[in-house]
Amino acid sequence: MNYRQYFIELGNLAYAITLANGKIYKEESDVFYKMIKSHLKPLKESCDEQGVDNEFLTEFIFNTLKENEVGLESALDSYMDFVDKNKNIITENLKRVTIEIIEEVAGAYNGIEDSERTLIEQVKQKLG
Repeated sequence: MNYRQYFIELGNLAYAITLANGKIYKEESDVFYKMIKSHLKPLKESCDEQGVDNEFLTEFIFNTLKENEVGLESALDSYMDFVDKNKNIITENLKRVTIEIIEEVAGAYNGIEDSERTLIEQVKQKLG
């Protein structure tokens, strides 16, 4: 599996989650940055063949989408399309960490709102 691409797509997903309630709140961004350091860096999948930490890609994509004010649907569709094409080779560990990250990020501001909960459920269903 191309883990590099998964970490890129995780940036798309995290961006979509933070935008699901209509606005990206500082609390959500702060939790996102903390979570990628604590949850992604330790993963064996987080280093590519050259030893580069792929979690930096997640942060870079998130920041790029935020700066360019990309729409939620575009970011979410990118992640979902990737999962559709690679579902059978996404490890259980990556699935678990992905869900943990998006739930923590979604809950960072005012708890998990309905729009965020709906999106999280779509991701859980997609990941299987």
